Amino acid sequence: GVTAIPALSATIDFAKDEEAVLANGTLSATITQPCAVTREELSYAVEEPLALRFVPAGSLPVIGARPKL
Repeated sequence: GVTAIPALSATIDFAKDEEAVLANGTLSATITQPCAVTREELSYAVEEPLALRFVPAGSLPVIGARPKL
């Protein structure tokens, strides 16, 4: 598994969509983990897009909840 995350950063732009807050950007990190064969520590960079939508509490239905009659 991962033994260290020596660097972690994000660049995020925020916007509003009615009552929701949108967060779009990029997550960047340096990951360290041992090689599966030699157990030598290997480091590599990752960069992934991210997109999050924050909504007010109670504005989404609860999964598996029964509808009110």
